[in-house]
Formats: sequence, C-alpha cells, structure tokens
Amino acid sequence: MSLEDSKLYRIRVVTADVDDAGTDAEVDITLRNDSIHETIEVRSGLEKNTQDDFFFFSSKFSLPCEVVFEMGGLGAGNKPGWLLKAFQIARYDVTAAEVMMTGQNPAKAVSLLGKEASTFISVMTGNESKGEAGWIYPYSSQEAGKDNALSNQTYTVG
Repeated sequence: MSLEDSKLYRIRVVTADVDDAGTDAEVDITLRNDSIHETIEVRSGLEKNTQDDFFFFSSKFSLPCEVVFEMGGLGAGNKPGWLLKAFQIARYDVTAAEVMMTGQNPAKAVSLLGKEASTFISVMTGNESKGEAGWIYPYSSQEAGKDNALSNQTYTVG
C-alpha cells in the first residue's frame, strides 16, 4: 500500500444507553468486499452510552461492503455481551503520508490538517428502548442461545 494513495477512514461505534450495554471483551470489526478484508481489533472497553472512533488506512476500500462485529471473548466481567446502537463509516481526504508528517494520531492529525469527514454511511441497528437493537455475545457465552442474541452481527452497507 502506497502512503500517498491510501486514505484515512474512521469507524465510529455507538454503544446503547441501557444497563449492561458496554463490554470490556475484545471486539473485532471487519470490513469486507471484493477488494478488501480489513479487521480492526478493539481491545479497550466499549462503555455504555459512549461513542468510540477507530481509524484505518486503505487505498482499496469502497462501498458496498459488509461490516461484521464479533466478540472474541468474555472479558473480565460476569455479564458478557455488548449492545451496539449505531455505527458510521467516514472518509477523510488525507493520506497516510500526511498523517505521519504531523507526528500525531489520526484523530489529532485531521484536526491539525483542517480536514472534515465525508460520511459514507450511518447505520442505526435498532431502537434500543424497544429492545430492537441486537445484542452481540462471545461464542463461548451461554447467553448466545437467547432470542435476539448473536455471536456476531453483519450489516451490508452502501
């Protein structure tokens, strides 16, 4: 991948605002289509009622694509699961080389460079107050057999 050809992308995930919606378990976010298979490993906690941003560079990413959210383990808590409320994929017109020249992480670099995101897609996964949003549980969890509880969620976007 050429540093001059690659563009910066952000995946923003929003965790629902209901009890036990957050997780400290590892979550993998995978984007895939005919030209890309990019996995982002989220190792930090995804807390209730928060939004978290994750960045990647690609010269091949395009829509449409599948976005897969998958839990890789139980984490430290005794209430496994994560309730994804929404996610957004955005692109910045900035290259990996430009970000590296700033010496900053991607979030700070786009601010320093005065770049705004071009939103590709925003997806609401359901109405959390009506219990429509899908819980995601780790494969090893006994909870995965419950109604509306999956070990992963896949969305086709674009």
